[in-house]
Formats: sequence, C-alpha cells, structure tokens
Amino acid sequence: MPQHVQPYKWPLFYGEITVGDSNSTVEVIFDTGSDWLAVPDQKCDRCVGGSYEGTDEKRVKFQENQRAYGDSVTLTGYTYKDKVCLQTTPPSCVPKFEFFAFEQVNGELEFPFGVMGLS
Repeated sequence: MPQHVQPYKWPLFYGEITVGDSNSTVEVIFDTGSDWLAVPDQKCDRCVGGSYEGTDEKRVKFQENQRAYGDSVTLTGYTYKDKVCLQTTPPSCVPKFEFFAFEQVNGELEFPFGVMGLS
C-alpha cells in the first residue's frame, strides 16, 4: 500500500515492491513524471530502502550505462530483466520485467530510493 511522506519541498508517495527470484524488498517512490523502474543495486553504498541482487544471467546489457533523473541527478548501473512484484502474491508479478539497477548516484538526490515510473 503506498504511503505518503512530506519531505523538504514536495509530497512523495512510496511503497515496497519485490524484485528478483530472492524476492528482495525495495522501497520505491511512485513517480508520475517518469516511465521506467530504477532500483538500487546491492553495490550502491548511498542507497536506502533495500536493494536488488542482480546476476549476469538476468542482465540485459553488459555495458554500464547512465540514466538521468530530473535535472541534476545521474544514475549509473545496468539493465536487467527479472521478476518484479507489486505485492508478494503471484498475480501481481511480471516474470521478465526490464528495469534499471543503479550502483552509483551522482548529484543531489534527497532520498536515494528506487523509482517506479507511472507515466
């Protein structure tokens, strides 16, 4: 169930999803301004709220790449295809969902959670 938090400048809605075969729990911000899922990789040392433990078998692109978030944040990591669930029950799971797992956050991101784009 999405929760609401009032940070410094604007309201955010966030909740938990599960990612991967190990059902790792990851907190994500539900973002109506983006259209992709980005979750923290287990190697991200600045990140909070859980992380994804990716494997080479699940990696779609083996070259590290970057994604911009907003005007001042760059996420660096890899693209994966793995199971993503909105709840722990099987009907809410997509078995081979493509998403981005970031290892580094460059720039000022006040809450380095995952981001689930809804647009």
